[in-house]
Amino acid sequence: MFQRTYHQFQIAEAKGHVPNGTAFKLTLAACLEGAAAAFHKEYFGPAVWAKEADSISRHEKDGAEIVGTLQESMLSDLSQTRSVLKGALKESLVTTDFSIVLANLRTRMVREGYIQADSVLASMARARPTSNFRLMNGMTISNFEDLSVQPEGQDVDYATFTETEDNYKVAMYSKAIKFTYQLWKNDDYGIIIAGMRKAGRAAKRTRHLVVGQALLAGLPAQQYGGAPSGPTITALEQVIIAQGSIQVQQPGGAMQAQPRLVTDLLIPIRWQTVANTTLHSQQVWRTGDKNPMANPVLDAAQAHVDVIWSEIAGANWLAYDRNAELVELSVLDDFEGGPLTITKLPDVGEHPEQGAFSDNTIHVKFCDACGSAVTPEGKRNGALVQGA
Repeated sequence: MFQRTYHQFQIAEAKGHVPNGTAFKLTLAACLEGAAAAFHKEYFGPAVWAKEADSISRHEKDGAEIVGTLQESMLSDLSQTRSVLKGALKESLVTTDFSIVLANLRTRMVREGYIQADSVLASMARARPTSNFRLMNGMTISNFEDLSVQPEGQDVDYATFTETEDNYKVAMYSKAIKFTYQLWKNDDYGIIIAGMRKAGRAAKRTRHLVVGQALLAGLPAQQYGGAPSGPTITALEQVIIAQGSIQVQQPGGAMQAQPRLVTDLLIPIRWQTVANTTLHSQQVWRTGDKNPMANPVLDAAQAHVDVIWSEIAGANWLAYDRNAELVELSVLDDFEGGPLTITKLPDVGEHPEQGAFSDNTIHVKFCDACGSAVTPEGKRNGALVQGA
């Protein structure tokens, strides 16, 4: 791939189609953009990427203009490679399908709350933008459970914004790959593409991991039914009873019972069969009973088995109300559309294919910046159960 592309640009340079001395820079820029495409296709998912690309192709085939599709602000991390290409090629060859698809999918990510719906953890998060790495307080809106009656001639009842004491902040998550001079000479472009794809899959997990870790840190693991347990009938019964009589502090300081629903369970893989038996068995036998009884938690909730949760939660499982926003996910403004790929191009004047002056490498970094914390609503509507 390297050598073939380089040869093609050398021919174009000899024919005067591109400026003299740009063959290698164009080769490197094209190959790095291809590597970035491999990363982002894996991050957003091949099926999602293909669907967006197909949509763009249909627009072009129908002769329709894609108004405002290419948003340069969504491609800031590709500015180096794009500027190299723009300097030698026509704009029409630079504004590729890759650029348009990436800009569109990043824009959609912002609209949909900064997180992909590949994991059930995504459905629990509400988005909050931030512009720095300073400590942030959570935010809650009090006196806003229902709209209030406004008597004639009287002032409207105001909701109030209150900061919570659970400080958290955005953190930087990153990884880098070095492409060596040896890879270039051996024409091992396939290894680079494989590495970029793996990096895309790793980056895809980051925000889900951050949300899951926030749940584990922000909700105390409790025992229901007298001992650590999986999602058994007894344990789930106790969780539902506890959530049904939860006490919530009112603005005046008084405590008042405000029952909460349990609509869903987030469980590690080890509890999958236990949860299915608990939720879908028509009848159950209690110890000491001669006859079966109707299952008291039959179809009481929907169980979700999640790989990421299984990796970080151990035996613990979560019972929650899907209508609640359990966690707040904050993303640094530069990263709202997803992770960035930052490239360090060669810093030598002669033989740029040797990469960096010190170690003969070209570097690509993948980075994201986000943070998460459980909301006050999450503390009322989520119950983390200590598993056996």
